[in-house]
Amino acid sequence: MKPTILFGGTFNPLHIGHLMIAEQASIQLGARVVFLPSAKTPLKEGVPTESEDKHRVAMLEQALAPYPWAELCTYEIDNTTQAPFYAIDVVQELKARGVLSPDTFYLLGGDWVVDFHKWKEPEALSQETRLVLATRNETTPFNFPHTELGNTNLGVSSSAIRSLIKNGQSYQFLVTKEVSDYLQANGLYV
Repeated sequence: MKPTILFGGTFNPLHIGHLMIAEQASIQLGARVVFLPSAKTPLKEGVPTESEDKHRVAMLEQALAPYPWAELCTYEIDNTTQAPFYAIDVVQELKARGVLSPDTFYLLGGDWVVDFHKWKEPEALSQETRLVLATRNETTPFNFPHTELGNTNLGVSSSAIRSLIKNGQSYQFLVTKEVSDYLQANGLYV
């Protein structure tokens, strides 16, 4: 089985920065990327609601369809009664189900570096997977074994896109055409 990269996040909405990081990770690590939209996470406030879950999944399905290196796993959303979810437990469960290969990378955005030590069993996660950091310009030291992804930082965030939409400003070039069309058709974030 080809190595896998687990890329979790709210993806609310998925944007070109997510896709750029995922593609660069896939190329640099020679692995397929499994996108895992999160349900309830212990360290993040403002988690999407169940009604938003269906929209996030639909946008991911449409946006990822053209990319053979990308796939979607809805494990957390499909099992919300088990929330909150912890990365170490999800990785072990997805490996047991054959979704992730024994050789799995865990892709972390630079925004998670500060709180990684607060995660459940961070040492075990760093042994169960190979941690890969996608940086945004942070300079926070990360004291776990890891590889730094040579990624391009586009400076795009989902929260900024939601704010642009809410304020009636242009955002179409920050998301794929599929996501833009979906957002407009469903009147999301207005």
